[in-house]
Amino acid sequence: RALSAEAALRRTALAALGQVSANAELLRRVRRPEALHQLRVGLRRLRAALSVFAPLLGQDAAPVIAELKWLAHETDAARDLDVFIRDVFHPAALETPDPDLAPLGLRLLAARSGAYRRAMTAIDWPRYAALMFETLVWIETGAWRADPDPVRAWRRQRPVAEFAAEALERLNRRVRRGGRRLDQLDVAGRHRLRIRVKRLRYAAEFFAGLFDHPRRERRFLKALETTQDAFGALNDLAVARDRIPAEARLTSPEIAFAAGRLIGRREQSAAVLHAASSRAFARLARARSFWR
Repeated sequence: RALSAEAALRRTALAALGQVSANAELLRRVRRPEALHQLRVGLRRLRAALSVFAPLLGQDAAPVIAELKWLAHETDAARDLDVFIRDVFHPAALETPDPDLAPLGLRLLAARSGAYRRAMTAIDWPRYAALMFETLVWIETGAWRADPDPVRAWRRQRPVAEFAAEALERLNRRVRRGGRRLDQLDVAGRHRLRIRVKRLRYAAEFFAGLFDHPRRERRFLKALETTQDAFGALNDLAVARDRIPAEARLTSPEIAFAAGRLIGRREQSAAVLHAASSRAFARLARARSFWR
């Protein structure tokens, strides 16, 4: 609680950067989906921190954000294929073994291997090393820390709890406003709301422990987690439909047809997933804030 907002940003950003770096090193040793996933979580946490703490910053964070987006993009296909194989292909193959699925399985595994090679190429590229080093330098000695603008200088030195309460309130309002007509949102609208929920969750985790309402904090974080998972399941369905055929290069009509059958079966659960996301969001909307 004694930290300034500036010191809190440094700690938060360094922790996220460490999560990226540690999991990149793990991926060099063993290509485990969880390591890739945690690397991507670290990237999202770092970008979320830069967004949450944006009132402290000028424009010099833009190059850092652009490079974080580049690395995330290089790992997108590997993560998409991991999720599709785990959540769609494997359950279908175990439930109703079908010889027509074997060629699709081989194609998916080959595509995932290629996607992991792309991710590893990015991690082994000097651009990744520069990203790590330059981001660290930016966190510790960036122009934002000496910005003479009096408003941003005042914000940097504020107690973190004061800054956190305002930031959480602002993000929570954006989430609630975005979900007012939840049942009328299209896929793009739900995706935008999912991003808002995710950003609020990261911010709530950044600032956990600053306030004297531990029970409310646990309930709020649980409601955020449930809502993010529910919206994530819908997003995975959209990814399976819109990106997997291209990422897996399903050029053979027979293999493409087998994939379409699996995706079609998965889409039968869309109504259930929509209902689950609506219930989760309603619980989140009722959850009492822990920062007041």
